[in-house]
Amino acid sequence: MTYFTPRERRYVWFFTCFTFLTRVILGFRGELNHASRLLLDDSFYMFSCARHLALGQGITADGVHLTNGIQPLLVFLEVPFFWLAGNDRWLGVQHSFVLFALFNAASVFLAGRMMARLLKQPLRSDEGSTLTDPVIICAGLWALSYPLFALMVNGLETGLYSMLLLLVIDRYITIENSEQRSVKQFALLGLLIGFLILARIDALFYLLAIGVFELVRYRKAAIPRIAMMGIVALLISSPWWIYNYTGFGSFMPTSGQAESIGAVDLGKNLEVALARFANISTAALALPYNYLPDVLQVLLSIAVLGIVFLVLRHYGLLATLRRQLRIAPLVPFASAAFVLAIIYVVHFHAPYFLDRYFQPIRIIWLFCAAVLIAEAYRKYDARLLRWGVRVFTVVAVGYFAVAYAMNFTPPHLTDLYRTGLWAKQHPESIVGIEQSGVAGFIADNVCNLDGKMNPDVMRAIQNGTMPEYIKTQKFPYLADWDSVINELLVTSHAVSDYKLIDSIERVRIYQRIK
Repeated sequence: MTYFTPRERRYVWFFTCFTFLTRVILGFRGELNHASRLLLDDSFYMFSCARHLALGQGITADGVHLTNGIQPLLVFLEVPFFWLAGNDRWLGVQHSFVLFALFNAASVFLAGRMMARLLKQPLRSDEGSTLTDPVIICAGLWALSYPLFALMVNGLETGLYSMLLLLVIDRYITIENSEQRSVKQFALLGLLIGFLILARIDALFYLLAIGVFELVRYRKAAIPRIAMMGIVALLISSPWWIYNYTGFGSFMPTSGQAESIGAVDLGKNLEVALARFANISTAALALPYNYLPDVLQVLLSIAVLGIVFLVLRHYGLLATLRRQLRIAPLVPFASAAFVLAIIYVVHFHAPYFLDRYFQPIRIIWLFCAAVLIAEAYRKYDARLLRWGVRVFTVVAVGYFAVAYAMNFTPPHLTDLYRTGLWAKQHPESIVGIEQSGVAGFIADNVCNLDGKMNPDVMRAIQNGTMPEYIKTQKFPYLADWDSVINELLVTSHAVSDYKLIDSIERVRIYQRIK
């Protein structure tokens, strides 16, 4: 079955190929660019585990401590690339961009196809402007939204997770459009959800949301379908649940436990969440929050969200969504996405990751935004609105071009990368670092001390025995950002055991003296 008009097909395939090429080219960058552009420090935990798996050492970030602090599906998909790279660990990183490019390109195509299927009027004309066609706009947003691009090529699971979530939603649209909701259809849906859970375990909420949504709509008739979906999803993901519980005593990975330990700065989380929602509302732009004080960040977020809402209300665009978009297939996913957003804001103390956690909300909003942009441009009686769409298009494309090009410019050598180089120069001594992603990838003698990759540390943190752990291990060196290492030394009662011997920008390196 074809879902595209001839013009839509040309544009969707153009954006798909454009996306693949622009993402895969990033893999040709050198080590320094990979260490400082796009990839996050936590991304290198994934790379390290994939590399050690390729070496036959199991799921471990340092070759010593077995861990479950990863999202398993991405790591296992990366193993062949590190196996092919052999001893060249940075070559494995470069090869991984083939995967990232595939995830991104497939997502563009899926998003375009899903947009065509979500529209209540599936037959679009090839006449008129491309800016009146939601399918073309949706594919273009996925290809040219720089914030979305940065999230999906950050080395973490977000790209894979996004692609699989689109596949799950697409399958649910198929079920919604079919005359008969069969057990077989829900078995296939459960299969996809199982892989989505392996991409990130919080996908379990989408399984629950679909189950509740089906039960509310179809009552007892839905129970066999829900049961089949749940059984298949849990069977597919069961190896990971079993590995977590039998090996580490909890279904929750140590990385998730590490992010939920300690007091949560709810005010900061709410501030960052507001900023992320403002960014999402623009569909393709990232606002300059990093250069503003906290108060101005909040005011800017409120202003952006307010302007978007007023424009939608003033021009009657919100009614367009109800008139043109099939809302029902998106309801369980939107519900689960907002529940997860609340959980992450209230319980996790890593606000810098809220962009990743809000990715499902961004995905659903992009479908809405594509319809709204098309309707805005179609309003020939609203000249200001049409010019606004044109300006937005030019700004979005220009922003993507400039921000994308910057990933090839001479990089700033990050202090954590340089700390890894420092550790590599002292191969006989273990260096304890909390933020050990890139440093541990570079140097095999780095030990993780925030518990994300090291279950021994996680148990010590949970049991309140971190002072004993530090004293027992007698790390020759401890290093990290000034505020982080100072807190570690104080909470571990090890201030008098170490002395400052070196600094690398924000990183302080301490040596054990007794």
